[in-house]
Parts: sequence; structure tokens; C-alpha cells
Amino acid sequence: MFLGLYRSKLGSYKTFLNAMDNKPQRQVQFVFLPCHIPNSGHWLLLVCDIEMQKWIAYNSLYDPRHREVVKEQRILLAEYLYEDHGFDGRHWSLDYSRRYPQQEPDTLDCGVFVIKFIETIIRIPRKTNFQEADMRLFRA
Repeated sequence: MFLGLYRSKLGSYKTFLNAMDNKPQRQVQFVFLPCHIPNSGHWLLLVCDIEMQKWIAYNSLYDPRHREVVKEQRILLAEYLYEDHGFDGRHWSLDYSRRYPQQEPDTLDCGVFVIKFIETIIRIPRKTNFQEADMRLFRA
């Protein structure tokens, strides 16, 4: 399940999650939410990993200050999933670390990283096997 836009209000998610209404929960392995960091132009990826029962933030430009946006979005998405689908991930842990591939400072590759994180997770769950040097090739 992929959520296409960053939103700050719970009601906004309903527009983008209608597809989930038609799919049994047991068929959903991940919920992806690209998150925009206000006033920075930066994007990161929040993933609800249903099998592992945890939330994972894939941030190619690690910054402890981004954690607040991730926490806010996790709460909103978890509340939506619980209220509208009876799916309770509200108390799952959040993995927000620097261990995922990082982009060089002052580059504009965060959107490409978000796409590659999603692609990699879908193909090889929980493994990221690319790096900043590969970004030029992904854009081609």
C-alpha cells in the first residue's frame, strides 16, 4: 500500500487509502508513506512493516530533528489504520536510525532515495543495497 502525499490531518489519509478498503489486511505487508519535512524541501519514507510489527523511517539525510515529523506522521497514520480498519499498530516501536543509505549533504537526491527505498523493500524486504554513488544511474 502506497500513500502518495504528505498530509498533516487524519482526514486527508482517507482520500489515499481507499484501495486498502478493498484488500484483506492479511495481503498487506507494508504501508509506505513518503513524508515531506516542512521548510526544508527534504523527503523521507515512513514504512509500517506489518510482518515485523514496527515502524521504520528511511531517511537518506539523517537529522534528529526530522524524528518529530516522523513521529507525528506515524501517530496520524496509526490512528487512521486503527479507526477505519481496526488495524492496531499504535504501540509498535519506531526505528529511526542512520543505518540506511545516506545521501551527500547539499544534494537533491532525497526523492530518488525514497523511490529506491520503496523499490528495494518491495523486491527484497528489509534490505537496502544501494548507495549515494548509484543515484546518478537511477536518474538515467
